[in-house]
Amino acid sequence: MEAIKPILSYACSKKIKVYQMDIKSTFLNGELEEDIYMKQPEGFQLSKDKNFMCRLNKDLYGLK
Repeated sequence: MEAIKPILSYACSKKIKVYQMDIKSTFLNGELEEDIYMKQPEGFQLSKDKNFMCRLNKDLYGLK
């Protein structure tokens, strides 16, 4: 927060438009270019088969 205050005051003094962006939700809403599969998270089971895989439709934050 301390770093933002000088930036905003400089922008106000020079009448510069400042835009806000939420980076965390950007990754959550991104489209995937390839098929990615993952194991079922613990406590969440769609199937009784423990080796059942889920295909992701959207990006997950931190996905590599």
